[in-house]
Formats: sequence, structure tokens, C-alpha cells
Amino acid sequence: DGAGKKEASDEASDRTEGIGEIPGTTVYAKFNRGRVPEFQTETSISQAGPDRYVVKKALQETGKGHINDSLRKRDLILKNYPMLKPVDTEINPEKGYAVFPYIKGQNASELLLQDSGDPNRLIASIRELADRLLTVSEEARTDFVPSEEFMDVFGDYHPEKGEQCPGVAGANIDLIFDNLILCDDTWYVIDYEWTFFFVIPEQFIRYRAFYYFYDHNFFNLKDRIELGIYLRRLGISTRNQEKFRAMEEHFLQYVHGKDRLYAYTSRYEKADHDMLSFLRNSVSLDGDIRGMHKMIKDQRKEIKDLKRTNRDLKRSLSWRITKPVRSLADFVTRK
Repeated sequence: DGAGKKEASDEASDRTEGIGEIPGTTVYAKFNRGRVPEFQTETSISQAGPDRYVVKKALQETGKGHINDSLRKRDLILKNYPMLKPVDTEINPEKGYAVFPYIKGQNASELLLQDSGDPNRLIASIRELADRLLTVSEEARTDFVPSEEFMDVFGDYHPEKGEQCPGVAGANIDLIFDNLILCDDTWYVIDYEWTFFFVIPEQFIRYRAFYYFYDHNFFNLKDRIELGIYLRRLGISTRNQEKFRAMEEHFLQYVHGKDRLYAYTSRYEKADHDMLSFLRNSVSLDGDIRGMHKMIKDQRKEIKDLKRTNRDLKRSLSWRITKPVRSLADFVTRK
């Protein structure tokens, strides 16, 4: 299998000329405009006959480099994570988009949720799956020492004095269970946008996988096990929970920009009724208002983009050809 991965990596690295037009017709589109310009993307699903593709496209000229790095990111994951296979990709560097195959299968979160009724069994299953899938190759292992690049993205994180902190020499921090799909006995990584080429603490990558599984299944898990206990049982100490959360907040500001509304929830924190603490920990009102205006502007732009996508879809040949089928379906439904 290792030889097969090397061949796939070599093949990916050889595709430097890129691809032509996006295949097929867009059937779904999502716009990430809540990010700084160089990270703003459109993610769409394209249908070409029986085949589907996922397309990631830079919405700004400054974002093309972020998308065009996809091949290099894929190669790094192939090298550093022997149990995972990142989906293949082809890029159009001039137009700033990457095309990926649409993988059908069951993601790791869905498998783990089968054990959600029993916290002990769930913890054991998560630990077993993480130990198997998030295992790092020996050549990628190194001691973590924060670099300037790391601190620009994740802030000023330092291990405790005398604490061993294994690092990964280049990693995808978004190896959350929703992004790992089992198909034909192979575990695919379907999203590796947030792959970095500097050393990252190995435990932070696990923390994100554990945290976001809990976050995405909050209402299913909140009455069975508290977040802090859940993370401690998975090997994330209380002190590191605080440090990793600060890293995550810094990363989200790196992606979404200062004073913007960004995707981070604090619903697991206990309410703090101390007014001084509240004022100290809250963003400024002006920042909130600017963020809300920005969000409204972005949503209006997204609505406009979706309307254009819908208009283009209805003008497409495939939409016109399938009109009789839709009319028949409406007639049967009314009956």
C-alpha cells in the first residue's frame, strides 16, 4: 500500500499544467465570504453524467495561491499519515480552482455515533480510531519548537518547562472525523485546505478531532458526558485544553480576521456573571457592529451568487432535458 501511495504522490506532483474547464453542471454551491480575502472560497458540487466532483475556487485574486497549493498539501499528507489517503486533485492555477472526486462512504463521526449511548464505549472507540488513523510516520515526528510561522497562525504557544511535546513536521490540522470517509476499505481525507508546512504539536491535531466531534454532536452528548471530562479521558489535560483553545481562537482570527464574526462557540463555558470579567473578555461593541455589517454584506453577496448559480442551472441543457420528468413527478405528487 505504501508503494501505491508513493506512485499516487508522484502522479499528483507531475500534474503541474493544471486542467481546463470545470467538468459538468453545478448542482450545489457554498460561499465562504466570512474569511479574509486570501482565504475566501466557493465550494461547489458538479455533476457530469454519472460522476460528481467537488470544486474549490478562490473568490479573490489573492486567494489563488491558497488553492493552488492543494497538490503540495496532498503529497505532504500522503507522506506523513500512512493510514490515510487524501483525495486526488487537479488544479487550474490561472483560474485558481481545484477539482476533487466526490467520495461516497461513511464518515468516522457516523461510525463513532453508533457508540454514543455509552460514554465509556464511545471514549474507547474514539481513542482506538484516533490511534489508528492519526498515526504519524516516523520521518514526520519531531520535537515541537514554535516557529515564527507557527506563532503567526496559532499564537504564542509553548509547552510547560520539562514537558515533552511531540510535533509533526507538516500537518493537516483539519483531520476531524467528519473529514475522514471510509470507502472500499480505504480511509479518505476529503478536505486538506488547512495543511501547514511547519511543525505543529501532534496533540493539538487530536484535540481538534475530539473537540469538533463533541461540538458537532453536542445535543447528543451533552447529557451523557461533560466536555472537559470527555477531553481529559481522551488524554487532553485541563491545562492543554485551555492552551489549545487559545490556539484555536488565534487560528480562527487568522482565517476570519480581527473584529469579524467567526465560527467559534463558547456554549460549553459556564456563565460568568462577574461584570468586570465580562467586560474584560468581551469584544468591543464597535467591533461587533462592524462584524454584523460585514456579515450582512457578505450574506447579500452570497444570495446574489446563489441566484446566479440557480439561473445558470435552469438555463442548462440538463435542466431542460429533465423538465418532462419533473413535471411527471409534480403530477404524481399532486395525485
